[in-house]
Amino acid sequence: MAHATFTAMRRIRGVLLDVLVAFPFLVVGQLTAWGVIADGGTRFQGSHPVNAALAVLFDGLIVLRRRAPLVALALMLPIGIAETAHAGASAFFSGFVPVVLLVCSAAMRAPRRWSLAAMLWALGGLIAIIAIAPDLKMTNELPFSGPIVVLAWALGRYLRARDQRTHTAEAQAATLAAASTRVLEEERARIARELHDVIAHSVSVMVVQAGAARTLLTDDTEAARAALFAVERSGRQALEEMRRLLGMLRRDQREAELLPQPSLDAAHILIDQVRATGLPVALDVEGSRQPLSPGVDLSAYRILQEALTNTVKHANASSASVRLRFSPTAVEVEVEDDGRGRTAKVNGGHGLIGMRERVELYGGEIETGPREGGGFRVRARLPLEAE
Repeated sequence: MAHATFTAMRRIRGVLLDVLVAFPFLVVGQLTAWGVIADGGTRFQGSHPVNAALAVLFDGLIVLRRRAPLVALALMLPIGIAETAHAGASAFFSGFVPVVLLVCSAAMRAPRRWSLAAMLWALGGLIAIIAIAPDLKMTNELPFSGPIVVLAWALGRYLRARDQRTHTAEAQAATLAAASTRVLEEERARIARELHDVIAHSVSVMVVQAGAARTLLTDDTEAARAALFAVERSGRQALEEMRRLLGMLRRDQREAELLPQPSLDAAHILIDQVRATGLPVALDVEGSRQPLSPGVDLSAYRILQEALTNTVKHANASSASVRLRFSPTAVEVEVEDDGRGRTAKVNGGHGLIGMRERVELYGGEIETGPREGGGFRVRARLPLEAE
């Protein structure tokens, strides 16, 4: 209903605009038809009421300039010939600009073949009008009016081509935006499924530890206290991951299969797999390994995995380096290579989108781009506590 109302309003505005454009030509046509204005070198002839009626028919066709310019031009020229035959050369001067306007409109809105036919029709009509007007000479008027009609047609074709390029660019931009949104949703769904596994694991540990605490309450109070503390810690981590998961996805997700999730403890295995492809990878670990929440640990591993995967697939690198920096407040993952740099990475798939999503999920920072001397760098910082 709302769409139909909006469409109707657009049509009404379009009609009003066409009437507004036609109004000045209608006024000039009537002033000419009634002899109020006239070219000094022409003689008025015919009946004023007849001239006025023909002028209304002639200039009124301008309202069709956008919706049916070919029809309007086809009807305008016979009326113009009749008007010139009745009123003389004054009708030619008042009607020339409307003809030029319709030629331009036809060139903008009709296919090339039909717009070219419209231009030739206009030129033929002008020749006929000049031939029957007693005060006009072909050698004086045609060299002036003919090129103007051709230029109006060329301007219309240029405007049509420009509009088509604009529409094509807008369509491509919309397609890219839709593809980007789809990729983003896919990455978020994948991350959400992984976080689901992390949360399920934490809750399972809580259940086991709570059961152990229950059996130890009467036998070993200190052990029970330690078990309950572990339950509390796991519960806090699970709630934090659940909060992030719900913040990312507002719709239900299909429950994923519970599989073990990797962590930075397996970074050396991942690097060995990359080395097996023939790419030398240097590993540098700075700082002491800090306890990481399961979500942060998984995200750091996935960022490392995505960066190395892009390097192997797209960078055409001869070497790469990995730095893991641990501090009391954050963990940093940095991957550098000496490959082709930015172009390869931009075309490397969904990896960069996934990395940014993981970093933003934990309030971290990420830098991606070419590095000095060639190659590409990915540096991600994940805080250990929410910032």
